[in-house]
Amino acid sequence: MVTKEVQKKNQISLQDFLSQNKISVFEKGGILEMKTYRNNYSVFIFNEKFYQNQLKLNGIVSQKELKYAKTIIPELERNTNLKIECQNGTDGYYSLIWGTANQPLKSQDIFKLIDSEVEEVGGGILRFINEVERIKELVHKEGREKKKT
Repeated sequence: MVTKEVQKKNQISLQDFLSQNKISVFEKGGILEMKTYRNNYSVFIFNEKFYQNQLKLNGIVSQKELKYAKTIIPELERNTNLKIECQNGTDGYYSLIWGTANQPLKSQDIFKLIDSEVEEVGGGILRFINEVERIKELVHKEGREKKKT
C-alpha cells in the first residue's frame, strides 16, 4: 500500500511537467508565464462570478499568424479541446490567440493545482502551444516559399 506521503513525492508539479517538455516557466503577477524557443505564453485560472475556475491561456502571434488562425478555429478547438478566440492587437498590444477550457477545474490557482489535475492542465497547455507553434511554422514557411519565387 502506498501512503499519501509517498504518493505526494511521486506527483509532479505543473512547472516541472512543462520544464520536462522544454518550456521555461516563471511566475509574473499571479500568472504562469511560459517561453518556448519561438514564443511567449501565459496561463492562469480565471475566477469570476459566472466563470469559476476556468483555465485560460494565450500565445502571442503576428497579424499574419492571427489572420491564418481565424480561418482554422474549428480545427484548433478540435486539436486542443479548448474554446479558441483570436484577439487583434491594438495601441501597442500584441495580437493573441486565447484558449479557454470547456470545463471548470476544481483548482482555484494555477500554482496550487490539485494533483489529479496537473496532467490534464499540462496536457492542455502543451496541445495549445503545439498548435500555436504549428501556425507560426506554417505561416513563416509560406512566407519563405513566396520569397523564393
